[in-house]
Amino acid sequence: MVRQLNIFFLVALYAGVALPQTEPTYVLKHGWMQCNDERDVIDIADASSTGTEWFKTIWAKVVKGACTGGMQFPQRVTSVMEKRTPADHTYYCFNLLEQGELSPSGDSHIFQVAIGEHLCAPANMVTTVDAELAARTGDFDVVADYDVFVSATCREGGLVKVHKNDDGTWFRTSFGFPWKRPYFIVDVPAGQDQSKAIRDGCKGADVQ
Repeated sequence: MVRQLNIFFLVALYAGVALPQTEPTYVLKHGWMQCNDERDVIDIADASSTGTEWFKTIWAKVVKGACTGGMQFPQRVTSVMEKRTPADHTYYCFNLLEQGELSPSGDSHIFQVAIGEHLCAPANMVTTVDAELAARTGDFDVVADYDVFVSATCREGGLVKVHKNDDGTWFRTSFGFPWKRPYFIVDVPAGQDQSKAIRDGCKGADVQ
């Protein structure tokens, strides 16, 4: 059976046959909003993405309770479907995806559960983890600064905290990123340059 599968793979490769592809890791961007009705998303998608029209459209939806304000953290999604508005603008519909981690017998296992809430969002609020990380500059603002501990907010979303070990090495913990693994990774060795440690964290260096 294994030999047959290997032969199929080689034949498909040389024949140019498309092999099954895994779905990209989709995420709603930092600041995404949730609307009760797909028609509200269509209105936002059709509004100009720059200038006052965009903000007036969003603000009107939030004030009347049709849509939430901007969400603080990115949100994993699955079963992403591209759609077009009557004015031919792109938006996406999807299911929210919750992640968890089990550690049976000391072995860590990731599990994912689509929680069944079907939502939609304008195209500029939906991306993939890889595209989001590639676009990040890592710019940040320090909100707490002590000799051995610094906390900074990332301008593109997320929070990075670093603390210094006795040998001068900084250790980093990053929060609120579009993780491929759930939650966050604690105390990653980040060298002896404090600013670089924070900037790398804000770029998503610890996302796995």
